[in-house]
This record gives sequence, structure tokens and C-alpha cells, in this order.
Amino acid sequence: MRPALFLFTILVGLSAAPSIAEDRRTVLTVTPALTVLAQEIATADMTISYPGPADENAADWTPGADELRQYQQADLILLVGAGYSPWTATAALPRARMIDASQGFADFYIARETDVVAHQHGPGGDANHHSEYANTFWLNPKLAQQQAREISSAFSALWPENAEEFQQNLSATIETLEALDTALTAEFATLDNVQLFASHPVYQYMDQAYGLRLHSFHWEPDQHPESAQWKEFDALLDPNRRTVMIWEAEPTQETLKELQIRDVSIIVVSPSFASFSSDASLREKLGFPKGIGLRQ
Repeated sequence: MRPALFLFTILVGLSAAPSIAEDRRTVLTVTPALTVLAQEIATADMTISYPGPADENAADWTPGADELRQYQQADLILLVGAGYSPWTATAALPRARMIDASQGFADFYIARETDVVAHQHGPGGDANHHSEYANTFWLNPKLAQQQAREISSAFSALWPENAEEFQQNLSATIETLEALDTALTAEFATLDNVQLFASHPVYQYMDQAYGLRLHSFHWEPDQHPESAQWKEFDALLDPNRRTVMIWEAEPTQETLKELQIRDVSIIVVSPSFASFSSDASLREKLGFPKGIGLRQ
């Protein structure tokens, strides 16, 4: 669906949606990154939230009855799209109030690898975020800008009296994201001669944006890799280059020790976790560290 047609769908769907209360403006999202973008654009009287746990990967989370009720009662539900949060496809949700923030750039989706190995994801262990397409779009700030524009359009369609303020907030958000893109370009350039690994195949859009040439494993930060996994890892190490491994969260101390033995530094880029301080920058809230660089 092209952006113009998508916006028309938003206008029709939202105008037809039943209002929960005239003075209530509640927006729920399916991942912390969309919450952050929406908060940047929202007016002061709006409540933007992600009801999932802060210490759990949002891509693997499925809401319980209480959280589902919150989604059902929201004025607007922001989706990532591209198969992220597959539970939204079958849950009893108000479809007219659901907005896919990535539908406007579907032509830029990156297909996932088809040879994904079986592995566990936390207590559920079902790896339910393995959709047909990669979907952590906000790790490319240019795509995050597109998502911000879709969010602003949805807000303006539902609350047209605040359209001017939404547009002003959007302009400021775009400026911040452009600055982030410039900074990341410079920072990743310092790793040009470094061998780059990723603990998990969730960085496709970041990889594409900055030409990282990542080799992705299927390792979880809370699980120590087995001997066969270390054997595969060692076989890929380039003895003539420094190696950096990008993780979704801090790995276990045991894993860190093994990486240090191999002189491998780590960088934590967390695309789907909600654990950040209240005074964190937009950059940090989107999952990036304060600076991309080498560390143990």
C-alpha cells in the first residue's frame, strides 16, 4: 500500500472508530521504540505507553488478559508491522484503531534468513518474532523518521485540533533523528577495519544503513553458548583484525569472560527492551549506547 493510500485508510478508519471518552487520549504500542517516537510527537495531555515488562524482549512478549484489555480500551494502537508482535493478528482488538507505522515503506522491507536455527527465547521459548521480514526499523534512523511521520499523521487524523503541534513536534523529532544518523555514520566509520559479529539477526536495517557487513549468530544474552557454538565462533574469527560483537543486552559474565579471552569487545544495541532512565536521550531510548566504540 502506498503512503497516500495508507493515510486515506487511517483517516477513514479513525474517523469511524468509537471514542472511548472525549477528553481521554490513550495510545498503546507494541514495542518501546514506538512508544519513544510517539512520546516525542504527542501533546502533553496524551498518555503513550507500552504495557509489556521492561526487562523482557518486546518481540517475544504476548500480553495477558489485563494487558489485552488495556489495548482494547486505547484510543489508538501503534504497530511495528512486518510480522512484529504476531499476537496482534489473532487477538480481539479494535482494528479501526490499529496503525501500522511501517506500512508506508513496505518496499524497503528486508527478508529474513530462511535457515533460522531452532533456539530458545526466555521462558516461553517459542521465538515468535521470526517473521518473514526483519522488523527493527528504528535501528536505521532514516526509517525511524518514516515511522515518526506515520505516527504524526495518525495523531492528526484522530485529533485534528492539535495537528499543528503534532507537526511542530514531528519536525523537532526528525531533526534529532537526522543528527543521530550523522553521528552513527561517523562512529561506525571508526570500525571500518573491524570484524563485526552480532549475537542475533536483528540488526538488518542498521547493517544496511551503515554498511557493517555483520555476521549474525543465534545467541541469547542470558544463555551461555555451548561448546559447538564457540567452535563455530572461533572458526570465523579473523586473526588479523580486531573483533567486535553487538549484543541485544549484556551477556552473562561467563560469556563475557570467554569473549575477553578471545580479545573480542562488545557493543550493546538493544532494539526491543524498555529499560532506560527517565533522562535518557532519544538515541538511548531507541536502543543505542551513548557512543559506538570499542570496549571489553
